[in-house]
Amino acid sequence: EVEAMLTEVQPLKNKFSLLDFYAKAAGPPLRLYVFGECGAGKSTLINGLRDPNWSVPAQAGGDWDDPDGVTKDFRSYICKPVNGRPLVLIDTPGVGDGTVNASVLVAKFEAYMQRSDVERANGLIVPVDVRSRRINLGMRLTQKLLDLGFQGQGKWDHIIIAGTFDDEAKDHHRSYFRDKLVPNFFQGAHDPKRLHALCGLGNYSELQQAITNLPDGAMDYGSITESDLAEAFSSLFGVDVAEAKSGLQAARAALSDIDQ
Repeated sequence: EVEAMLTEVQPLKNKFSLLDFYAKAAGPPLRLYVFGECGAGKSTLINGLRDPNWSVPAQAGGDWDDPDGVTKDFRSYICKPVNGRPLVLIDTPGVGDGTVNASVLVAKFEAYMQRSDVERANGLIVPVDVRSRRINLGMRLTQKLLDLGFQGQGKWDHIIIAGTFDDEAKDHHRSYFRDKLVPNFFQGAHDPKRLHALCGLGNYSELQQAITNLPDGAMDYGSITESDLAEAFSSLFGVDVAEAKSGLQAARAALSDIDQ
């Protein structure tokens, strides 16, 4: 399992650091995906939590096009412990990135979530620019994946909405985030925890507290039919349903060929 994880984690100061990290870790680490729209502050958030002794800085707009397989389309960062527990953040290609279309992104995310040689994730952090006053594409796509793919009654409790760029925000931005955006995101869930946090340069205490409040256990992800995903893509991105279905079929087939 450690060898599998070693191939997954790329931005370490040397490739053997992960072995040392797992040897010294006080228990299994929390593993959280950072899943969001381009420009929403994913890299800044990761850099605010990462441990500089283990991981190099995250860079926005990194090269995700690696021919060796889906694991290298994700970047894992060893972070500072949260409430004494080791933490690993898994960065993903940004939603809306012109170099990775939605079909490819979701197909890669599914393949990664369903792999048997990596530990399942304990949750997702979904960043949104707190100044934007809108539910962005990353949040909307996460809602669809929660409705269609993630399993279990408590699945919404594993999501943290992170309001980024709080250091540049004003009070009315923060109020709108807490009173409008967060409730709107969780409106389809049954009695959710509504975990959320504001974060910005130099202040990640709210986010660390939200991570501490995540429920125990990992998330389960099932398969979504191509028809259902195509309908979701059509409503989110304004693409033709048949075109979205064809793109998803091609993306899944390409990943299947790589795995073989």
